[in-house]
Amino acid sequence: MTDTTEGKRVKKSDAQKREKLWFMISVLALPTLGFLVFFVYVNFNSFLMAFQRPVYTDTGLVEKFSFDNFRRIFTAGGTDMKELLEALKNTMLFFFADTAVVFPISLLMCYFFFKKIAGYRFFRFVYYMPTIISSSVLVVLFKYSIGAGGILDAIATSKGETFISPLTQEPNALFTILFYSIAFGFAGNIIVLGGSMNGVSADVLEAGQIDGCNWVQELFLLIIPMMWPTISTMVILKFTGILSASGPILAFTKGEHGTMTLSYLLYALVSGYGKTKDLYYASAVGMVMTLFVFPLTMLIKHLIYSDKKEEETAL
Repeated sequence: MTDTTEGKRVKKSDAQKREKLWFMISVLALPTLGFLVFFVYVNFNSFLMAFQRPVYTDTGLVEKFSFDNFRRIFTAGGTDMKELLEALKNTMLFFFADTAVVFPISLLMCYFFFKKIAGYRFFRFVYYMPTIISSSVLVVLFKYSIGAGGILDAIATSKGETFISPLTQEPNALFTILFYSIAFGFAGNIIVLGGSMNGVSADVLEAGQIDGCNWVQELFLLIIPMMWPTISTMVILKFTGILSASGPILAFTKGEHGTMTLSYLLYALVSGYGKTKDLYYASAVGMVMTLFVFPLTMLIKHLIYSDKKEEETAL
């Protein structure tokens, strides 16, 4: 009798394990298939295309092994290299604007909102507004405001001057898009940083006030250290996308007037919009970008978390 009961329990346990296994398989099957198709296959195919060039023969298109894509990238003085250097320069400007300007100011704004200083509700609404309005609509409104019939046009006309849109000449076009990216780039950071700051222990801040901490000491010695997991993660993610940093180039200038960036260059090469479509050259450019970004990201991650590892080792 005991053996029979024990056997039933074993069978029931095995059946439950099989049910859990099939449930996990059914849940993970579709995401896994999507990952294999849209990430593994696509990236592996891009890796192969970086070392190929299409050759048209009597029998049709033949893809032959070649280093021509990389020669175009690294040929000094070549047209492609000049375009890449310009795109790299502009990309670094957008990355600097986001990392060194928008991010620190966003942190100060979050502290301003956190302390509930007079007027914080109004400013919070103003900086959250870009997340409410569609980005496409926001770009159109901005373009019209600085274009013909807009504010700048009215000012130039009142002075008897001929109005020229800043988006149609260098370097004003690039500076205009940079201004737009900075002015409307705070909302995302404020939401993440603000949520993290609201989770800071009130007891710690109260102890700091008792010890006579001013607002600078409270922010940099108490709040930021307690927010460090969020801040460090955001910094690592920003460096992960260092070469894909870009403003709304497609919506504003389509890469013209000295506004080309690496991300828009890849888009133009893949889509054929504004440039000759060349998936092979685009794959090579993407591979070179990856080879640069991956070790840089690992270095930044090591520098950010090295102190934490040392503390864990000491403990």
